[in-house]
Amino acid sequence: MYRRFRNKDALIRAVFQRLTDRSSAEVNSQFDPETVRPIGLIQFSRNVIAGMVSGYRANAALSRAAVEYSERHWEVAFIRKARGAEAQSFRQMVATFLIWRDQITHPDPEYAIRFAFLMVGFALREVILFERRHIFADVLLLDDDSLKKELPQVFLRYLGVKD
Repeated sequence: MYRRFRNKDALIRAVFQRLTDRSSAEVNSQFDPETVRPIGLIQFSRNVIAGMVSGYRANAALSRAAVEYSERHWEVAFIRKARGAEAQSFRQMVATFLIWRDQITHPDPEYAIRFAFLMVGFALREVILFERRHIFADVLLLDDDSLKKELPQVFLRYLGVKD
């Protein structure tokens, strides 16, 4: 490992850079308004959230470690840079969803999209990244299929879109 990386910080910086680059590339390819417009708001929401569930699941351990590291080292330069790239990707996602602004009945469509994504992200973070599904096991089944089915409904309802 130390042949490729000078120290632990260099390794962590490389991991963050790779995660950031991969995430940004995915958003750039999947959130082109002209490409997704024909899909429609409802189906695109389902596709995006199903992709989020799969993505969280595929990279859960690494993403969990990255989240924990970034929370402890919030002001390190490469963490700030990763946050900036994440914020830019998020803005692109919101802008893409705003092409269907006329279908969103929430009084503030942009706020609604941001808030709804935040809620979906929190749910996935708790259930998949931090493996807290067991906390809810006595109350609700939270497997990936149910998340892919129910989260888009919650997302769309908050926007004021009837499925």
